[in-house]
Amino acid sequence: WQVDGDHLEAERLFRATLLLEPDTKWGYLYLAQLYADLGRPDEARPLFERVSELDPSDTAASTWLAQN
Repeated sequence: WQVDGDHLEAERLFRATLLLEPDTKWGYLYLAQLYADLGRPDEARPLFERVSELDPSDTAASTWLAQN
């Protein structure tokens, strides 16, 4: 989405990643960042929280949660 601006396709791909690998942080993190970039913090928050559950040392999630 950052390169070609297709946030709908990015969202679809990140959601597919969550279905394939629900116990890894990457799909949650990228989808959360997409929502945050799109100004959708209410959708980003639970995803960043899930990232923090899966990886308490993730600085991107903890920084975003502390600021939002």
